[in-house]
Amino acid sequence: MKSKKSDMKDFILQIYVLDLLRALKTPRRFNDLTKTIKNKGTLTIKLSKMKELGLIKTVPRKIEDTYTNSYVVSKKGKVVLKKLEEII
Repeated sequence: MKSKKSDMKDFILQIYVLDLLRALKTPRRFNDLTKTIKNKGTLTIKLSKMKELGLIKTVPRKIEDTYTNSYVVSKKGKVVLKKLEEII
């Protein structure tokens, strides 16, 4: 069985992960993120895994008169993003 650390390393090297971390420097709704990943199924899987690994979190946000959940990079995600950008 893989360790969580090994799982994290394998995941962050996958396509779209860096793009999503960059996009989520500011809160974004799911529909906003379909500009980064067009396939909603792939986007759902990536966001789920990123949340499971603690790279992102959901935050409530008020847009006009409606409250909605948005995704944003967590502290852990910011550290990972910084390290990835240093090596790329």
